[in-house]
Amino acid sequence: MSAYAHTSFLFSLYVQQSHSAAAAEHMAETGEPVLVTSLSRFELCNAVRLSVFCKLLDRRLATEDLKFIARDIGRGVLALTPCDWATVHEQAQRLSVEYTIAQGHRGMDLLHVASALVLGAPDFLTFDRNQAQLAAGAGLVVKP
Repeated sequence: MSAYAHTSFLFSLYVQQSHSAAAAEHMAETGEPVLVTSLSRFELCNAVRLSVFCKLLDRRLATEDLKFIARDIGRGVLALTPCDWATVHEQAQRLSVEYTIAQGHRGMDLLHVASALVLGAPDFLTFDRNQAQLAAGAGLVVKP
């Protein structure tokens, strides 16, 4: 089964930054598509656009990155996978009750980990340390 990819991992695949080499290496080693939800796709594309607003990325490069994302979804490199959002929200609520007061997790991070659990992904791809702690606590194998 494929791993679930958090936005920090996905962004590193499409926008050059410090973790880009590690993300590309992981993709090359596994050769498997990674699971993304409509939430992941939205957050990734919005992060690319926000990078233009913040003047971290020029509009031309952002447009190319967005085309690559759409292409990779079409090719199955990113497996856009539907999920039952009511079940994801319930799982996120359980994770919040168990972990947020002690570890300080953001709502979006809870939703991503809950999505991975609901989709049955064994592995969770992230470069966010706090989220990695949450995913590991929830029983997922954190990579890369």
